[in-house]
Amino acid sequence: MNNGDIVPPPMATATVNAKNSSEVSLNRNQIRGFWAAWGGWALDGMDSFIYALVLVPSLRDLLPRSGIPATKGNIGFYGGTAVCAVFGRVGARVPVGADRR
Repeated sequence: MNNGDIVPPPMATATVNAKNSSEVSLNRNQIRGFWAAWGGWALDGMDSFIYALVLVPSLRDLLPRSGIPATKGNIGFYGGTAVCAVFGRVGARVPVGADRR
């Protein structure tokens, strides 16, 4: 680099032992890891969807038994409170990327 030059020289690029860098194959553990992550994501989505399907009919039956009218506003309020109470506490106890030693 020259004394007056403020632009650094280009960096060296790493080479891959393949014909084209887009043709790098994954090993067996990487493929299994991908399918495990995808399966977990799919099951989490299914759980959320089932919860959403069950929430309104269950609150429609349970709120009147508690002496609370089952209006749309009450179902939304108590359903949202239940979601925050359950998932908020679980999320607060298990930080993402926490070291579990």
